[in-house]
Amino acid sequence: MSHTRHLKFSIYLFFWQSLIGISVLLTLLTGCGGGGGGGGTTLTDDPVPPMPSRVHYVAGGPGGDPSTTGLFLQDGMLSITSTFYLEGTYTPASKTYSLTQSPVPRFGVVPSGLSFTLPVSDPVNGGFFVTVEESLEWVYGQHPTSGAFRAQSGNFIRIKVNNDIDLAGTPGVDIALVEFGSTTASASLSWSEFDIVLNDNSAPDYQREAALAYQALEYLYKPLNRVVENFNTLRAQENTLEAAGSGQQVSVPLCTTFNATPGTFNLTWLDGPGDIAGSMGSGDNFSIAVNNCWIDDPASNKDLLYDSGQIQLKTYGESTTPFVLGFNDVVFIDLQITPTAQTGPGLGTLGSSIVYNTFSSVAGRDGFYLELTPDVSGTLNLVNVVQVATATSVSFTMPSELGNFAVNLLSDVLGSAATSGTNLCPVSGSYDYSLSNNPFVNGATMDVTFHDCVQGTVADQTKVNGNYILTATAYTSTANLTFDLAFTNVITQDDVSTRTIDGQMHFSRVVSGGTTSNEVSSSISGQSLIMSESGITASLSNFSFTGTRTASGLTLGTTGETFTLQLSTLTDPLAGRIESTFSGTEMTALQAGSVRVTAADTSNFLLTITDASGAVTLALDSDGNGSAEDTVNTTWSDLY
Repeated sequence: MSHTRHLKFSIYLFFWQSLIGISVLLTLLTGCGGGGGGGGTTLTDDPVPPMPSRVHYVAGGPGGDPSTTGLFLQDGMLSITSTFYLEGTYTPASKTYSLTQSPVPRFGVVPSGLSFTLPVSDPVNGGFFVTVEESLEWVYGQHPTSGAFRAQSGNFIRIKVNNDIDLAGTPGVDIALVEFGSTTASASLSWSEFDIVLNDNSAPDYQREAALAYQALEYLYKPLNRVVENFNTLRAQENTLEAAGSGQQVSVPLCTTFNATPGTFNLTWLDGPGDIAGSMGSGDNFSIAVNNCWIDDPASNKDLLYDSGQIQLKTYGESTTPFVLGFNDVVFIDLQITPTAQTGPGLGTLGSSIVYNTFSSVAGRDGFYLELTPDVSGTLNLVNVVQVATATSVSFTMPSELGNFAVNLLSDVLGSAATSGTNLCPVSGSYDYSLSNNPFVNGATMDVTFHDCVQGTVADQTKVNGNYILTATAYTSTANLTFDLAFTNVITQDDVSTRTIDGQMHFSRVVSGGTTSNEVSSSISGQSLIMSESGITASLSNFSFTGTRTASGLTLGTTGETFTLQLSTLTDPLAGRIESTFSGTEMTALQAGSVRVTAADTSNFLLTITDASGAVTLALDSDGNGSAEDTVNTTWSDLY
């Protein structure tokens, strides 16, 4: 029982959950991640972590207040001040975004230069807020496929995605003006109609305001998507940036020639104080300068020309385990973007240039913070997969360990004429025991109570207290026996944590050939093995594991053997299945084997020990579609 096992099981849930929210970046800057420092954390030069298959993003100001952070933008004659707090999911492979439902505003719009009067607006500033009634989802550069949102200020205009506005399969939106609780005007428009209604002087004002609200959404995500994709740029350019050195500009080959004019995308890394000198990591700053940089995006129907300007990415944060990426302050300085034709360079633009500048009313900020964390839509997800894998590793190996410990304990008791002993307590402490029969026979019991029994070495000690009761159901010798085990408040304590074991189990052992121990550890009907540590409880039931032990190693589990694992951190129990036999020199040094764990919502992961070093992959299928979206690499020693 290694101290690493105790530590990992007890802290993983707290560690992961404490890193969700704005506190993540602050945590990274105090010691978690590639370049962080302080807090007694060992600094390592970690690479920028690869993006998971689906992430949760937050972009805005502290505390979720959309009024503290925003953009000034100019699009031709139209000027907009837009404050925002955006939250949703992003799937990199398909560039799919969502903007989650929220009863509070997601962003505000204060326009000027309009050629019409807003029917819904604040009488003081002339603007309105946008709230999301139903979560919006869209592929970047394309129209939403689901969701509904409002432009509101007292009264409101509802804009709802409708993928069949005419019963002929034409997608578009349903628009309704609601004044004083009653719908006073409504219409259904195709997306092609909705895209041009903002500049249609003959269109009703409420439809034009609806289009303005949607246009504001597009305005926000044009530069936001670029910032999100800059994480991949940083990952690709990390070695180049470090080789060039802090403060040195690096030309990044992201631009496709537009109208025969080469473009530039120049990236500068500024090594932050307190991290590993010369290594890119948390706390660092970046600056991007663009000029005539056309980024051809085949997945989008709206390519963008970054005409000019700067993007400053301040106070970077990164972590691989758990995955976190973010910037504490994203700043746009005269960032000019022009939509262009999808069909290729040199074929013209699709609108006027848009100029962005950020602002913040929060002291010390000039823009918005951006944070990416793993999506948690499945019961088993990137946030908790390591914690659940750790609990699984400890739990399904525990019956074999406990059964063999009980056999050794019985051997010690039967070899002594006293009613107490210290053989299993070499450092200090003792244990009392009683036998119902001596010689030991079928049906006999051994009752053992530990009293501050300290085992191990001076540097690695474990104190044991509590009661074991072993009841023999078939007994020939300690080399051939079957018994039930009951644990009552068995407490193991070391320099890392305190663990309590309660419950019952069944164990059998037959030694063949004098060297091979064949064993079966299994549950007793209606009973569980329960382990508690630092407020986290794992309950193992409905299990039966075969195994062998020899002088040179052990095996555990046979393909198809199953178990149930209930964790106090999850509502529903998990179903476990051994996919291939585990083997190794000892339980702390397994070298092969795999087990799948599945939740009630079919989210699952496959834990596989891939080589003799104990390397482990966790293949995560968080949506339960039968295909793993993410893989986490770890080691058996870290899990166990």
